[in-house]
Amino acid sequence: MQQLFVEADRIINGDRQDQYGKPEHSFDRIARYWSAYLENTNPQDLDALDVAHMMVLFKVARMQGQKPCRDNYTDAAGYLAIAGDRILPLMGVVPLDKALQEAMDRVRPDAKRDSEKPRFQKWNMTGDNHGMDNDG
Repeated sequence: MQQLFVEADRIINGDRQDQYGKPEHSFDRIARYWSAYLENTNPQDLDALDVAHMMVLFKVARMQGQKPCRDNYTDAAGYLAIAGDRILPLMGVVPLDKALQEAMDRVRPDAKRDSEKPRFQKWNMTGDNHGMDNDG
């Protein structure tokens, strides 16, 4: 177990500190972001969506205290994707692409979906339609 602490100390006070800055500064920024978030939320009723939002704020706080690092942007996008693609549907929120398709179906119920429409017209080299096949 002592080896675990030695390794953690080497990482925290070495590579990670060079990348993220001093942990106490990073933690302070994270605490301020999370405190602001929690002021507008009932902390007794936190759910998975709140955790996803707070993890994005965690990454934003890290972005402020370090040299630019693409990993933080990728991680933040990942947390937002988890919230939008996995958590919201569990809460009954319809994904945007499905909601848009349902709206289009209500407006034009007889219209074919884009996936059912032919992508290209066929060329007909015979006949008088100037090369276009009117069948679709």
